Amino acid sequence: MKGLVKVSADQWDEVVQIQEQKKELCGPEQFDLLARAISMELAICFQYLKPTEQVWRQRKVEPYLLYYSLGIWYVVSYDLGARGWRKFALARMKDTEILPLASIHGSTRAARKLADKGMGAFFSAKTEIVKLWLDTKAAWFAGQTPWHPSQKLEARPGGSAVMTLEVSGTQDIVRKIMEWCPDVLVLEPSSLLHEVEQRLRVGQQRHRDRSFEDINLQKPERDRPNQSIRKVIFPKSETKAAGPKPLRRRAKSVRRRLPEASPLRR
Repeated sequence: MKGLVKVSADQWDEVVQIQEQKKELCGPEQFDLLARAISMELAICFQYLKPTEQVWRQRKVEPYLLYYSLGIWYVVSYDLGARGWRKFALARMKDTEILPLASIHGSTRAARKLADKGMGAFFSAKTEIVKLWLDTKAAWFAGQTPWHPSQKLEARPGGSAVMTLEVSGTQDIVRKIMEWCPDVLVLEPSSLLHEVEQRLRVGQQRHRDRSFEDINLQKPERDRPNQSIRKVIFPKSETKAAGPKPLRRRAKSVRRRLPEASPLRR
């Protein structure tokens, strides 16, 4: 075959290097058990360890889909305790057992739809439209390695682009935006913009103060129009031109700042 390169076993270590990842706790037995539970449409129970907790807690769920994202295997399930869809990392599951309970709250199709809209470990039943501005470098990399299956890139003059995504939950995309700052700017929704701004301010303060304490960020504010971002990203022809204030209104504001005894206030 033309272009075929042969490497002997002795040369392998010299020309090939594979970065080792942390081994997951799950093995083929875990995959086999979950696959059987999904195919038989039966619920399961297991012990689960959340990243922010130190105690294993029992979960009872209806599994519907095995899902791989960002180097981690998940099982997309309907949580019978929380009464909602959840994604559980197989590496943080143990003592898994199949229960004699039929899976009745969902379907594989619904789980696949949720997984396609998700971006990493978090997702919700509600989807959101996210719009981002990417500079030339970020736009090129996003074209080569898409951020999300729903990604759409609209080229802008000079090589930049506007990316549109439809995601369920924004927790993971916030981390992606922070990873690419300052090459990425949030256009919509405004709640996502406020969360990114808050994280940037807190991060700057933490580095300035050399703080090693945990920080609980406030909830992002509700969405509201943000015209200032449009003025920065889009040409003036696409936004309403802000003309000068009327002369009469400006004169009134000047008179208010004058001393009361001044004759110019009349």
